[in-house]
Amino acid sequence: MADDPVLIGYDGSPSAAEAIAGAAKLLGARPAVVVSVWSPAPVEAAYGATGDFSVAAPTYFSDVDSTIEQQAREMAEQGARVAREAGFEAEARSAQGNSAWQGIVDAAQAVDAAVIVVGARGLSGLKSALLGRTSKGVLHHAGRPVLVVEQQPDESG
Repeated sequence: MADDPVLIGYDGSPSAAEAIAGAAKLLGARPAVVVSVWSPAPVEAAYGATGDFSVAAPTYFSDVDSTIEQQAREMAEQGARVAREAGFEAEARSAQGNSAWQGIVDAAQAVDAAVIVVGARGLSGLKSALLGRTSKGVLHHAGRPVLVVEQQPDESG
């Protein structure tokens, strides 16, 4: 179990960075996999963007999905850097999922993670890989220990 990696869900938010720092303090130096989740573009997006779903959809989906996946890989790399700075032996991965929590749970299963680490709140809007109910979804579906790290309140103001 000590050699099994920690799986960290990362979306670039302050909450995700604090989750990494909190987990490093609690769990110490050990292998970690930092994952950012991406979802394929919805079918409706292709029709709305092109006006002719039947002609442009395959190319449109491929291009959009490729861009989204690349952004997730870059986000995971950023998170892995944060994790290494915190003391983890971290690698980055992107994961495809219909929801952020499902992508995280599936990634944890794939690497046989000892524990899943997530922040309590992620970014909002389209930039977020961890939307709203991610922590709750992971907690209810993980089938393994989950560490949810709450973002500390800003003491400056």
